[in-house]
Amino acid sequence: MAIDISISMSAASSSAARSNGIWTALLKWSLAQNKKEDEQTTRSNASSAKPVSEEDREFLKQVFDSLVVDEVKRMKVIVGILQMPEDEVGLKRLLNESADALQKLQEVQTGRSEMEHHGGSNLSVPRSSNQRSASPTSPMKSPSPLPGDDPSMPARSLPVPTVSDYRNASLSELRAEVIRRKCGALEELDDRCLTYDNANDFMTIGGLDHLLICLLSEHPSINWRAAQALSTICQNNPKAQQRVFEHHALDYLLPLLTPPQQQQQPPPSSNSQAAAAEESQEVRDRWNVVVKALTALSALLRAEELPAIRQQFMQLNGMLPLLRLLQPPHASGSPTRVQVKVFTLVRHLIRWFPAAKNIIIQQGCLPTIIEHVGSSPDINHREACVHLLLEFAKPTGNQQDQLAAAELRKPQLGLKEKLLQRSRQLKAIKNKEDIAQAEDELNHTVALVKACKF
Repeated sequence: MAIDISISMSAASSSAARSNGIWTALLKWSLAQNKKEDEQTTRSNASSAKPVSEEDREFLKQVFDSLVVDEVKRMKVIVGILQMPEDEVGLKRLLNESADALQKLQEVQTGRSEMEHHGGSNLSVPRSSNQRSASPTSPMKSPSPLPGDDPSMPARSLPVPTVSDYRNASLSELRAEVIRRKCGALEELDDRCLTYDNANDFMTIGGLDHLLICLLSEHPSINWRAAQALSTICQNNPKAQQRVFEHHALDYLLPLLTPPQQQQQPPPSSNSQAAAAEESQEVRDRWNVVVKALTALSALLRAEELPAIRQQFMQLNGMLPLLRLLQPPHASGSPTRVQVKVFTLVRHLIRWFPAAKNIIIQQGCLPTIIEHVGSSPDINHREACVHLLLEFAKPTGNQQDQLAAAELRKPQLGLKEKLLQRSRQLKAIKNKEDIAQAEDELNHTVALVKACKF
């Protein structure tokens, strides 16, 4: 029996050896075939290879250059656009002395929102030189003026204006084009300064001064874009915050907190309706300036490593323009996002400077703040308001705390009734989608009731 087993094992071993030999031979043959094919391909490529022509070389260089952006060079272009004048005297000097500067207008896009609204640039040029308008006073005006276009229609493809077109344009057309290009430059700057390196490089090449000057422009479309770019540069960037502080940015930002003037409504007519629509757009633009200025202020004041800027803000009475945004008639007309930003910023200021509570009391803003408790459909607005009052009622061991607590408990303010009513409303919510938010708001409301010792 043992002999049979050994014979069987010997036969199996012999069979496996033959099988391995076959696979080894097959592998060697396959490698040899691949080597022959590689040699043939190499000889074929060598015979068909040609030197790259200068035209092809230049084309490839342009392709690779288009894939790599020199960020500093690009920001220098943006700074050049921001330097351009907006006044009549400066524009005349630009036309007479600087053809290169006019050409640089084409190196940035117009503002996105402007393009979406108008469908293109007002400085539209004819399709060819022999199709110019017969009007000698306005050679750059298209047959159908773009500001009157239907915004719902698709954007029109227009030729790029040349230096000659700019020189033949009226000052009002050239001013409009400069403003649009500045808006585009500021939007591009905001995008590029999302990285710390670009933001710091922008200041190194001297761009900060020109950006701050844009905050002084009489055009709200430039103001709010400049404030937005400034907030992006400062956001969580200690080096940029220090530089902006040294350039006295607060002196530029605080005047932008001025709310738009409320105009009396004229009698209804076709002309008055058009004027009312224009005025309404102007009011929205002004509020947009306020929002972006608040955003930039928040980015500066919340710099942990720069308490000096908060001290300067208080020395400049920066609380006053903030609180005016919460006072009638501005409180009723201000957008919700303005009120949310003011509530949040004032809350931080109270935390940094408990004496700010007394400023709120003296300015008579507390009743207006309390009126907002639970009044808005916006959850962010309701939470910002309650958080502000919680910070106002929080004891820190000084005299202002005692005055603040006593002020909140005044019966004429009606805070106790508002909080209790809001608590009942929140407890009555049964919708599963709203319960989580309601629980958070209820916790804050109950905390405020306890802090006020009602």
